[in-house]
Amino acid sequence: MSLSFPRIKSIFNHFNTSKNKNVFKLAFGTLVSQGLIVVSTPLLSRFYGPAGFGLFAFFISLTSAFAVLSSLRYENTIVLPKYESESKSLLHLSIFISSIFSIILFTIWKIFEDLLLLSDKSQTDIVLNLLQIAPYLPFSVFLYGVFQSFKIFLTRKKYFSLINRCKIEDSIFATLFSFSFLFIGPPGLILGHLLGKFFAITVLLRKKIVFFRFLFDFSYIKKLYILFMRYKKYSLLSCIAAIINVFGREIPLIVLISAYGLSDAGEFLLCNRLILIPTTLISTSIANELLSRSSSLYNKNQLKEEVTRSFKKLFSVSILLCLVILAVSPLTPFILGSDWNNVPLFMLIILPRFIGIFTVSSLSTAMAVPKKRLYDVSAHISQAFITIVFTLLPIYMNLNSVIGYSLYSLGSFCGYMSFYVFMRHTVVNYEYTKGSV
Repeated sequence: MSLSFPRIKSIFNHFNTSKNKNVFKLAFGTLVSQGLIVVSTPLLSRFYGPAGFGLFAFFISLTSAFAVLSSLRYENTIVLPKYESESKSLLHLSIFISSIFSIILFTIWKIFEDLLLLSDKSQTDIVLNLLQIAPYLPFSVFLYGVFQSFKIFLTRKKYFSLINRCKIEDSIFATLFSFSFLFIGPPGLILGHLLGKFFAITVLLRKKIVFFRFLFDFSYIKKLYILFMRYKKYSLLSCIAAIINVFGREIPLIVLISAYGLSDAGEFLLCNRLILIPTTLISTSIANELLSRSSSLYNKNQLKEEVTRSFKKLFSVSILLCLVILAVSPLTPFILGSDWNNVPLFMLIILPRFIGIFTVSSLSTAMAVPKKRLYDVSAHISQAFITIVFTLLPIYMNLNSVIGYSLYSLGSFCGYMSFYVFMRHTVVNYEYTKGSV
C-alpha cells in the first residue's frame, strides 16, 4: 500500500518537531563519538589486551564510585531554579565542591599509600592494581564532577550542539592519547581517558560559560553559601540515593574484578562498552532531551504518559538489538584479536543487563522532577539489593566467572525493572496527589 502525500507530510512533521530535533542533535554527537570508539577498539584491544582493559574497568568503577559524591549532587539542582542567574551560581557551587572533594581524596590517598606499601598484603593482586590506578583517581573524579555539572547546565539551556562538540572532542583526544601512551602499558588507557575529558572541558572554558570570579568575591561566595543551605535537603537525599546506587552499580563490578581477575573483567568491559553503544546513542540522548522537558511535562500532568510510552518503545527496540548482537557476536574474535576468544560468550551473558540499561536508564531523569525523594531512595535501595544479592551468590558458592558474570547481568536486569516499577509509582502517585489538591 502506497503512502499518500498527506501521510508522508505528517511523518515528516513528526520528525521535524522540536522534541525530535533535540534528540537527533544529541544523537548525532553521540554517534560520532561512539563511532570513534568502534573504529579504535580493534587496534586498542590488540595493544592492551584483556588485562589492560580489566585494569581500566577497575579504574572506571572506582572513579564512578567516588564521582557520584564529588559535588554532593548539587549538579542535579542546576535544572531546578526559575532564573538562569541562580542556575549558573549552582553550576559554580558544584564545581567548587568538586574541587574541594578531589583535594580531600588526594590527601586521603597519600596518607594510606605508605600504609598499603608496608602492609603484609602489599603484593596481592588487588593492592598492586590499586597502587597503579589510585594516583589518577582524584584528577579523574574532579574532571567527572566538572563535566557532569557542565552537561546538566548546557542541557537546561538546550545547548545541544555544544554538548555534541564536547562529546566528539572527548572521544578524539581519548583515542589519540590512548595510542600515544602505549609505551607505558595498561595505564595508557587511563591517561587517554583523563586527557579526553580535560580537553572536552577546555571547549566549555573557551566559550566562557563559567567564570571563576567567585574565588575572589566574598559577596558571591556568601551567595553560594546561601544556595548551599537552600538546597541542602535536596542534596542530602540525592546523596543517599547516589550512595545506594553506587552499591548497586559499581561495588558489584569491583567485587567481580577482585574475585575473578583482570582478564575476565577486561573481556566483560569490552563487551559492555561495545554493546552499550546503542544505549549511549539512543537512550542517553532521550534522557537528556527528557530532562530538558521534564518540568513542563510534569506541570501539565503528562510525565506519566511520556514515561510509560517511552518504556514500551525502548523495550521493543532493545529486543531487536539483542537479535542483532547475537548475529554478529561470532565475528568478534576475528575483529578484536586472538586474545579475545571469550567475547561471544560474554556478549550473550550481558544481554539481560543491556535490556535493563537501555530501557530504564534514560527514563530515570523523570525521578528528579516529583519532589518525592524518599521514593527515589527506595527505588535505588531495591535496585542495589537485588544486584548485590545476585553478584555475591556465585562468589559465596565458589562458582566460576561465567556463572558469576551471568548472575550479575541477570541481577542487574531485575534491579532496573524494580527501579522502573518504583519510578512509575512515584510519578503516578505524585501527579494524583497534585491533581487532588
